[in-house]
Amino acid sequence: NVPESVRITGHIDVQTLRASLQLVGQRHESLRTRFVKGSSGELQVVAETASIPVRERDVWTGLAQETERWPRAPPGRYAAALRQEAAREGLALVQEEEAAPFDLYQGPMIRVLVVHTGPRECYMVLNAHHAITDGWSQEIVLSELWQAYACLRGGSPVQLGEVSLQYTDYTAW
Repeated sequence: NVPESVRITGHIDVQTLRASLQLVGQRHESLRTRFVKGSSGELQVVAETASIPVRERDVWTGLAQETERWPRAPPGRYAAALRQEAAREGLALVQEEEAAPFDLYQGPMIRVLVVHTGPRECYMVLNAHHAITDGWSQEIVLSELWQAYACLRGGSPVQLGEVSLQYTDYTAW
């Protein structure tokens, strides 16, 4: 796995994140790749359209609702403990995602997890199999993802540079 995990403070629009990820997926063949077993070994199959799953987990809301059940507790008394517990649970989910296996033959070979750990805080994990990416390429994907996200959130057209080299070009070389 080649996971990239980031902590986000502020509002995250998961629908816009999904749309941004699909745009980036359309640009890069490797993000639409899976493998099939052929007579001479594994063969790369590139899907026509991107279908990159984005899962959401909200540990904050459940914990916050639990503390509301304690009517005698002074307001804010458990706020620090609540934030700490949400962060602990959130990081456990991040680590679980980072280690989760991929199915090379079913795909997709990339996925995203967003874990809400506060009213305006979350962790995002972009996780891909090493067969379709490396650390350097993952940085390009993240950069394009945030550029597309900013454009879509701001209502402006998404204008990303031309992709001059696909993964298949690199492997052929």
